[in-house]
Amino acid sequence: MPPSPPGPGCAWCWRSPGRWPSRATSWTGWRCIAAITPSPTGRAIRTPLPVRHGTARAASGLAHAHLGWLFADDPTPAERYAPDLLADPAMRRVARAFPALCALSLALPFLAGWAITGTLYGALTAFLWAGLIRIALLQHVTWSVNSLCHVIGARPFKTRRHDRSTNLWPLALLSFGESWHNGHHSEPSCARHGLNRGQFDPSAAVIGLFERLGWAGKVHWPDPERIQRRRAGPQRQAHAPTGD
Repeated sequence: MPPSPPGPGCAWCWRSPGRWPSRATSWTGWRCIAAITPSPTGRAIRTPLPVRHGTARAASGLAHAHLGWLFADDPTPAERYAPDLLADPAMRRVARAFPALCALSLALPFLAGWAITGTLYGALTAFLWAGLIRIALLQHVTWSVNSLCHVIGARPFKTRRHDRSTNLWPLALLSFGESWHNGHHSEPSCARHGLNRGQFDPSAAVIGLFERLGWAGKVHWPDPERIQRRRAGPQRQAHAPTGD
């Protein structure tokens, strides 16, 4: 399972009516299900970075944005934010199968390790690295978009007044381009988050492939004139401090 594949967060950026391959591919990606579908506790896994000031409060806000929100009693109804996805029978079937898909994604590495090495040690090693560590890496990369990409990095594009989103290039490959977060917040309906030349954005490449295959339509690609108007001044483009 690739890190942070294009999911329902891209629903503003493209549509694929009647094209189940693209819908199923995006929805079965971890980021897709975790970002929109209610969790087993009834909470939708989506939260902004709290506005905090001062070093201690900034650290507390960063911890909350990265992981702490999982333990907060702050329900976000998917019925309000993703009614079109919840109304899609194919998406509901994939969502119901999510526990089984998770179990399968752990069982397959174990079985592959057993088949390749013929030993329990090999099976457990594969289970550890291709199972548990893979999931941990995937989740922390995704959570880092919620946390680090609102604290560290550049802000080359204009956003709303209190928006602290940044572009954090070291995470671009692991996050499938999601770490070009300032670009996403500035142009939320754009299918490409990496708006500048040379910004690696695998998710945009996947959406472009879906478009060429006829699986996605009405894709919103960057408008050069609009992007130029959205560029921030030199002061705002500087690396974002943690306590501003």
